[in-house]
Amino acid sequence: MTLKYNNPATWLFVGKAVGIGAVGIFAGQALGFSNFLMPALRKFSATSSLNVWCEAYTNASPLQAACAVVSSVCLGGVYAKTGSKPFLLAAIGMLSVIPYTLVLMMPINKELLSIRKSGGASGDHVEALLQRWESRHQVRIVVSIAALGASLYGALGGGHGGLSK
Repeated sequence: MTLKYNNPATWLFVGKAVGIGAVGIFAGQALGFSNFLMPALRKFSATSSLNVWCEAYTNASPLQAACAVVSSVCLGGVYAKTGSKPFLLAAIGMLSVIPYTLVLMMPINKELLSIRKSGGASGDHVEALLQRWESRHQVRIVVSIAALGASLYGALGGGHGGLSK
């Protein structure tokens, strides 16, 4: 396939590729956080776990936010051009992660960051917050994997939105 920059099909292809890539990065990073970082934190003291979680969160959150926005915009645009429902479902799924995070997870994030900054909280409280954060984070993992599956299905022709269209 030769990409011509003034061809709408090229921009559709780019929108699909960037959108699917952003969903994949979001899902992969979310899975890594829960499957590698969180279990490792359980092996250390609450103070050490808090410090590592805060550093990882600070490093990961800008990319997660960007991927949620970019994937929503790109996949929503692909739906607008193709009418392929899998792209709409993926865009809505990734868009839904944003208010979910702001409403249900941001208060926990802020509290954990505040505890680290002030240096004051019991280990049990920190562990409870990390467990609550992790359980709520599972929702984002499921949604992002579902969005990845839907967008890949759409790209492979399901819903008539294949890569060549």
